[in-house]
Amino acid sequence: MKDRIYTITLDDDPNLKALIEEYTGIETLLFSKSERLVEKAALYKPIAVFMDIFLGDSANALPLIPVFKQTWPYSPLIVMTANLSKKLLEEALNAGADDFIRKPLDRTELVARLQSRLRIGSSLQKKSVKKLFDLELDTLNRILRTKSVQKSLNLKDLEFFDILLDGNGMVVSKDKILKHVWKGAKISPSTLDRKVHDLRQILKDLASNTLITNEFGIGYRMKSIGAND
Repeated sequence: MKDRIYTITLDDDPNLKALIEEYTGIETLLFSKSERLVEKAALYKPIAVFMDIFLGDSANALPLIPVFKQTWPYSPLIVMTANLSKKLLEEALNAGADDFIRKPLDRTELVARLQSRLRIGSSLQKKSVKKLFDLELDTLNRILRTKSVQKSLNLKDLEFFDILLDGNGMVVSKDKILKHVWKGAKISPSTLDRKVHDLRQILKDLASNTLITNEFGIGYRMKSIGAND
């Protein structure tokens, strides 16, 4: 499987295989059972994953998203759904999904979202290690470390830390963060607050001297304890 270029689709609609292959021009391996894909996941290396949250064999496939992102951290995971509820989309993105597309599938939207996510994934892999203050971010392996401790990150945490480190201690606007981490999807202020809380907890677990500060409602920046403004 390593020399083939293909995507994986998790959906109980057998017609999607031909449709996705026609739209993208790329072979897709169709799985209708989530258990089978979880069992075989380590054997595959897809360039992207399409999945429906609601399957015939499972009431809700949201818990599978972190599992697949752990196995394929740089393969975009795109949720396909006819359910456009804000709550469901927030849950999918917070679980680690990279993007979503509405059902019935539209060729232009599908291709555009796939190409965009592939470019972002490629960029993350190329920018392997970033450093700021006492932190080192390994984007290839999704690890944040200090001199003595390291912690694995999910994709959302990785992208959030990635853009904050790129700020080099300067304020990064909320709009820029939302565009980089959530790809422009609408999220509630509480979702952003929870994610910042998660990142601060990670820094605490690492015993880091770096803080994430909220700058007057404009955005966030990383600051070393004891550093001058």
